[in-house]
Amino acid sequence: MYFIFNTMLNLRLLVLIVFSGFIFSACSSGQKELFVLSAPAGNFYTSINKEGITVIPNGRFLTPSGKSFVVAPHPFGLALSGDGEIAVTANSGIKPLSISIIRNLTSTHEIRQVPPGFSNDAGVLESVFMGLAISPDNKKVYVAAGQDNSILVFDLNTGNKIDSVDCSVSADGTKFPDGYIGDIVLSGDGDHLFAVDQTNFRLVIVDTRKMQVINSVPVGRYPFGVTLSHDEKKVYVANVGMFQYSKIGNIEEKSDYKKALDFPAFGYNTVEMRNGISTD
Repeated sequence: MYFIFNTMLNLRLLVLIVFSGFIFSACSSGQKELFVLSAPAGNFYTSINKEGITVIPNGRFLTPSGKSFVVAPHPFGLALSGDGEIAVTANSGIKPLSISIIRNLTSTHEIRQVPPGFSNDAGVLESVFMGLAISPDNKKVYVAAGQDNSILVFDLNTGNKIDSVDCSVSADGTKFPDGYIGDIVLSGDGDHLFAVDQTNFRLVIVDTRKMQVINSVPVGRYPFGVTLSHDEKKVYVANVGMFQYSKIGNIEEKSDYKKALDFPAFGYNTVEMRNGISTD
């Protein structure tokens, strides 16, 4: 028994000595293992393959499942009808600024671009960004017109513009110039639209029966997204901005921009940012 135990102990010591020798040898050589990291695409160039694997600009592969539809450049907004048969995209590409109406999603689909072609149409859709909402009857779509400070209405069957809402004036006469309408959401009955004005930091409430703004509610800085609770008693607005700035007096009239700040007034998370300042 003593012989067997002693032999096993010696074997363990021998293995430990040999293993230590390997470690010492590796460390003394000064060589480091080289790791090379690369995107999945490796040396493949960016390419679109509608029938297989697409290589996107960041070097990753994209293999969509199901159906895919080609629309105009930069489709930043998407809306789906209640029955799932119609989809509309808001295309903010340089040219054209447009919406794409995709009908019969579950069968033989058809796509209509408004306006058609590759050029912007000043009389139809001068600006568009994100916000879309399809009416409950699937007859029209509300489109946020971005810097045009309005909400446009298009007929989903013909693609014609049929109405619009001027968001620059509230019901009480308060003016909100230079607005930028982004995300929008429609109530279940289709009677009210809720839209965010990204430059005036407000929520715009529209009566779709009167086609006018009935209220403007101040919200956080740079409101970017909006949604309704299931019971539609609450509106949630997501804000992505950190600071709210105001113009200095009548600087635009005097054109004395040397008095304007060309940098943020306070650093992020500083005492001044958190508590503000008092000045004469």
